[in-house]
Formats: sequence, C-alpha cells, structure tokens
Amino acid sequence: MVPGPEQMKQEWIATKGVKAWHKEVAYLKAYAQKRHAPIAAYQAGETE
Repeated sequence: MVPGPEQMKQEWIATKGVKAWHKEVAYLKAYAQKRHAPIAAYQAGETE
C-alpha cells in the first residue's frame, strides 16, 4: 500500500492521464499557497 498523496497521483494518472495530473498539481500548489498552507493539506486528505 502506498501513502495517500502517492495513491492519489497513481489513480489520477491511471484515470485521467499525466497532463491532467500536472494541471491538478499546479492547481493544488496555487490553492495551498493562496491559503498559506502546505500542499499536503489538500493531497488526498493528508495533513502536515
């Protein structure tokens, strides 16, 4: 079993493709930065 963020990445790529994954990561980074939070707070329900 892989940790939450890695599982999220693998599932996203498998269902939507690599380009969609890169777009999602860019969105999450911007979202986290805007809220002054670590990206892990928004990846697969992880907390940091």
